[in-house]
Amino acid sequence: MKGRTQGPNPGFYNPPANYNDALPYAKSPYMHALGPSFKESDSKSSLLEQITNLTPNLVAVYNIQTGQYIYINNSLKPLLGYENHEWIDKGVMHVSSKIHPDDLALISEKNQQALKEADDNINSDSNPIIEFEYRIRHADGSYKWLKTYGTVFDRMNSDK
Repeated sequence: MKGRTQGPNPGFYNPPANYNDALPYAKSPYMHALGPSFKESDSKSSLLEQITNLTPNLVAVYNIQTGQYIYINNSLKPLLGYENHEWIDKGVMHVSSKIHPDDLALISEKNQQALKEADDNINSDSNPIIEFEYRIRHADGSYKWLKTYGTVFDRMNSDK
């Protein structure tokens, strides 16, 4: 492509110096898939939802106190065969029942350690990001390996 040069790392490129050379990138189908531009977006949350729905990765947010999912992007169905409403309606306990029995104890233990670490770092500018690797049952009955990352985004008034 005109104006596109390979950067120092594979997969990266140096952007064109001339504005007109950059126009083909701004008109790419990926840019149009986002819908409204930053300036036209109704809100940051709307733009973020559009972005998370375009990623092939599963993005989910749940309330650790209630076990209810607050948000799940559109990747759940293609990755694991479940409808979003099923996980949102039934919550974390339902999802936990899909985790392979041999992995459940380790996930629970690691989750408790992650919460303790987050509580220990409550005055820090950032919360730790914890990696989990486990098997989860696909809607077709087979097990798929997942690598997920978790962190505390928000706390109640009691800092829990």
